[in-house]
Amino acid sequence: MKNLPQQLRESSARVHYARATAETARQAIKCLDYTNLGHMFNAAQVTRLCHHLTDDKSAHAASVIVMPNFVHHAYNSAARGHIRVGTIINRMGGIGTPDSTARDTRGAMARGADEIEIVLPYNALRNGEKQKVRDLLQACKQQCSDAAAMRVVMESDAFRDFVELYEAASLAIECGADMLSTASAPTRHGKPTTSIEAAATLLQVIKDHGTHTGLKIGGAPDRLDAVAPYIALTGNIMEKKWIRPDNFRIGGQVIYDEARRLILTEPKIS
Repeated sequence: MKNLPQQLRESSARVHYARATAETARQAIKCLDYTNLGHMFNAAQVTRLCHHLTDDKSAHAASVIVMPNFVHHAYNSAARGHIRVGTIINRMGGIGTPDSTARDTRGAMARGADEIEIVLPYNALRNGEKQKVRDLLQACKQQCSDAAAMRVVMESDAFRDFVELYEAASLAIECGADMLSTASAPTRHGKPTTSIEAAATLLQVIKDHGTHTGLKIGGAPDRLDAVAPYIALTGNIMEKKWIRPDNFRIGGQVIYDEARRLILTEPKIS
């Protein structure tokens, strides 16, 4: 990332080769947003997935994230296991109006969502339309109030340098973001849509603002080894005790099974 401060550049470089351990696996599972935003997903699959997540008492994910039309299926199946349910609105490029955003947020919450991800309209921000961005985020936050968490998806690869991303994240926090997410899609044409440098930038914004805003790692490859550097980075910048579900999330699917296998095969100390 261009213009990244030296301190963050060094922090990012130190964790690039971090590899998953049993501790990493446990952290990943408890902070996992088990995500399926595929349009081919159906109600029966949502129900089976939620039953799988709630029946496995040894490996509890933090939440399940589905498309808005499947939220009520996830809520009916996941709530019994005390797993939160989330969804994403205005996914394609952060488009939308305050009215449509408020309507979509209310609808998702009425179906059972308690975590709402909203994509920051990055094109509007880059065009200097800061008030348009603020109006959209505030419309979502007003509906969420204290009943649901508002997580702002930054789509970090849309920003050209550290300053742009930092200022965008600062605006999201000012509008009441409970969590900043690096990106929405796990991969784009098979490539990561987030980076260690982007995650470091968002962590620095959160730290500088001194708020209770958290961080979600979205857009990284869906592998435990791939997210290990992000977990290490977060522990280095924010301290290990900060890595808990109310502060830190990871989006993925494959990570869940990989983490479970690593935990189950961990050598037992007699």
